[in-house]
Amino acid sequence: MKCSTITRITVAENGREGQLEVQTIMRDSFADSFRQTLQWNSPKELSENYSRYYSHILGAKIVPQKNFETSDDFDQNVMMLTEFYSIDKIGDVDELKKTITYSIVPVGLWNNIPTTSLVMRKSPCELPYPMLVDERVELRFEGVDFDLESTGFSKANEFVACHKTIHKFDPSEWHYLFSYETLRDCIEVDRIESYSQIRDAFYKATNIDLFVTKKEQKNSPPEKMTMMRYLLNRFFN
Repeated sequence: MKCSTITRITVAENGREGQLEVQTIMRDSFADSFRQTLQWNSPKELSENYSRYYSHILGAKIVPQKNFETSDDFDQNVMMLTEFYSIDKIGDVDELKKTITYSIVPVGLWNNIPTTSLVMRKSPCELPYPMLVDERVELRFEGVDFDLESTGFSKANEFVACHKTIHKFDPSEWHYLFSYETLRDCIEVDRIESYSQIRDAFYKATNIDLFVTKKEQKNSPPEKMTMMRYLLNRFFN
């Protein structure tokens, strides 16, 4: 089973508002599960539920712009979901340093990776297998450049493979690629700690912490000329 997500976050020049678009392609049991969800919930209810989830994990006010769109290829057992939201009050502002700090996470990945603590487990642990969950997070900040506070990640063992890569398109746009893949269906008790170490380290690595500094606006030459003409007219006319 596989679930792929593209999360597009565009932040306006003021640094606090923007747009969020989430596109998810679900295959196999992921698609079956979402069909059942649609039977019991209206699009409006689901959009409102998802917006509350996004607001919580992104630390912003996320509001549905319109009902989501779906397409269903039943023969291939593939469903696609596209969601549209507006963003308000995202990021923590430091007025003294003129910076905004953001903490972004892959919203789809976080919803699908099991996070239950296994430290005290005394019996083998079952894993969903085969399962591949991946997500591309596209971040764009209009009119500003931003610096990274995160690095790549790549770890694997006989149970799971986790990866994170970063691609820079220009100073205002970065793409983050994440993937989590199970390689076996069961973890023996004496190997649970090995699996948990990789899973927990990857979960921590999915946090995207970045700092945005606003560009200073330079004085416009036409405004200077206007003031000069004003002075000349005052003293010589």
